[in-house]
Amino acid sequence: MAKKQAEVIEELIRKKILSPFSTPGRNYWVEVKDGEKLKVYSPRDNDFLMILRDLMKQWSGEWFSVGDIQETILRLEHYAFKHPLQRNLANRVAFCPTRGLCYDLDATRGVAYIINERGYEDIKTPSKVFLQNSTYAPQVEPDRETGAGDLIELVKKNFRFQSDADNILFSIYLVTAFFSPLINVPILVLQGEKGSSKSSILRRIERIVDPKSTDVMGAPRNNADLEIRLHNNYFISLDNLSYISKQTSDLLARAITGGSSSRRRLYSNTEEITLNLQCVISLNGIGLVAREADLLDRSIVFNLSRIPQSEIKTERELKESFESDLPKILGAVFLCISEVLADDEPVTLQKRTRMADWFEVAVKIGRIFGLKDEETANIIWENQKEVNRQTLGENLVAQCLQELMSSRKEYLGSVTQLLGDLCDIAEKNAIKCSLLPGQPNVLSRRLNELKSNLETVGIFFEIKNIGAFRQIHIWKTPKQRKSKN
Repeated sequence: MAKKQAEVIEELIRKKILSPFSTPGRNYWVEVKDGEKLKVYSPRDNDFLMILRDLMKQWSGEWFSVGDIQETILRLEHYAFKHPLQRNLANRVAFCPTRGLCYDLDATRGVAYIINERGYEDIKTPSKVFLQNSTYAPQVEPDRETGAGDLIELVKKNFRFQSDADNILFSIYLVTAFFSPLINVPILVLQGEKGSSKSSILRRIERIVDPKSTDVMGAPRNNADLEIRLHNNYFISLDNLSYISKQTSDLLARAITGGSSSRRRLYSNTEEITLNLQCVISLNGIGLVAREADLLDRSIVFNLSRIPQSEIKTERELKESFESDLPKILGAVFLCISEVLADDEPVTLQKRTRMADWFEVAVKIGRIFGLKDEETANIIWENQKEVNRQTLGENLVAQCLQELMSSRKEYLGSVTQLLGDLCDIAEKNAIKCSLLPGQPNVLSRRLNELKSNLETVGIFFEIKNIGAFRQIHIWKTPKQRKSKN
């Protein structure tokens, strides 16, 4: 039986019905060819086990035992180990250096789209590029009659933001959400009272960027589960959050900039597999749930207001209107991507956001909408100012420090002395001192995390060792820093 089993597997591989391969991090995969369709599975995935059993029965005329199937999986993994790729598989969007951005439109039909400086066109899904998880759903065909400049009006019709600037910024974000293989995309944060359509907006964004077969917008139970979701999806939505822990905030920040995580392979004592965590992320909550400065610096925040009763529509009406416009939105987004890729004019603005690559792409999208570079930059900067204001407003250290500096031009003393002065301010405002950092070294670390945020409101500081203690110098203008040096 073993000989016949090996012959069947060799024949399936020779005819490229099964194509085992591995990716960085010792992850093993098998691409299955079904007519013109290609789909990649993990060798130990339950769906693949069923496919494997059916194929072996079809090609041998016999049913193989569970032990034979397990031995076959080991053979496939060994073959995959011998045939490594130098890149990871992509979820939904990939970048092909010689062709452009590739969008996995419909794996059930084997259709993808190539988008480059010449436009966009449909192609057969390329081999060993995309991974479709269990929640994958096909996308609609883009409307080729819709122009790139029509996107803002389509956004105004289907999304409810408070100002024209918000509509423009959201339209820019929507286009950049497809650029994740090339740039780091900021996290989208929606906040507002109940009834402000936060969840509906997230569902529509997900439907445009990375449609799912089931509703998976809730937050996972723990960070281990969140890592799996980040690894398995191109775009995720975290709905109705009330709080994000520092550990979760750090994980999301790493996912935005393309981090990774490793864990022990199942049924192994020491072997590890690597999870690629790069993902486009959106979340919402009634208040500002993203509070850590490092995450907020990578965020775009939109404030939403409650929908007036006179404007409330049924879910069926909203869905029908959006679904009819979805092909137009997708067509406009694809054309915007193409025009950005064709735009060779450099962005010469000196002042940029922390996510400089995203900022440059955003400015080029603004050109498509008829905006000058400075106009687009001002819209982005105003949003960043609001994010910064909320960052400082949510941080007790920042609040106390701003009150301390409100009545003086500079402060010079030890970090221990500063901690005591901040405690006095907190207690004066009926705030428990225990909510502040308990040790001077912790205070130093918190201040360094807020450094860029404080500088935007005119507060600068420097910490250095002086003898046996750490001295902090705080001042309110860059000019004072120059005079001190």
